[in-house]
Amino acid sequence: MEHLQQKYCFSLLKKFNIPIETIIDVGVFVDTPVLRSFFSDKTHILFEPIEEFRPIIENTYRDIQHKLYSFPLYEEDCEVKMKISLDENKKIKHSRITKEDCKNFRVMQAKKLDSVLKDTDFKKPYFLKLDVDDAELEILKGAVETLKYCSVIQIEVHPRDFLERSNFIEQHGFKLFDIVDNIYYEGQLRQFDMFFVKRDILIECNRDFESMKLFDPNLWKSSR
Repeated sequence: MEHLQQKYCFSLLKKFNIPIETIIDVGVFVDTPVLRSFFSDKTHILFEPIEEFRPIIENTYRDIQHKLYSFPLYEEDCEVKMKISLDENKKIKHSRITKEDCKNFRVMQAKKLDSVLKDTDFKKPYFLKLDVDDAELEILKGAVETLKYCSVIQIEVHPRDFLERSNFIEQHGFKLFDIVDNIYYEGQLRQFDMFFVKRDILIECNRDFESMKLFDPNLWKSSR
């Protein structure tokens, strides 16, 4: 997937002077190409709990300032069970936190994002990206302090968790900025990415519709 909609959204953030100093990429897998290429001048804080992916990630990000953490994030510092999915060649293709019984799993020590960043000196504000297959809300609950220093949040969402996740994020001072990369199954919406920007920043940049000082009707469009 080329993620043209994401690239367009990133270009708007830049055009509107939304401040971003450090990328926090939770669920990098082996690479997040669109983030890596668009923000190649920023430090990337990468989270991927599967240690086997470390050599690939380190090689891919070798020309970018980065820090890689090989443990899962959660709403508290605790042990979690990671379900490991294998492909037909018995290679790891997917992992996620689960409470279900499963054949292939690892018990790992998870941390809150707040705990990880507490004593660091990464530049702020942060761009926080979350793509971890169902544990996004739990990770956000463990990142309440971190959210105070985020300017933008990108999060993968499904129709079943759309309201819960968006409400939590908005309660912490963010407003919906864009919805991109809609994925359908037999014509029915199955997942998409949402971008949120800190409300105070939108107001400061005159990009908050409720408080916008000037409104140009010629810029109103039904699609891009």
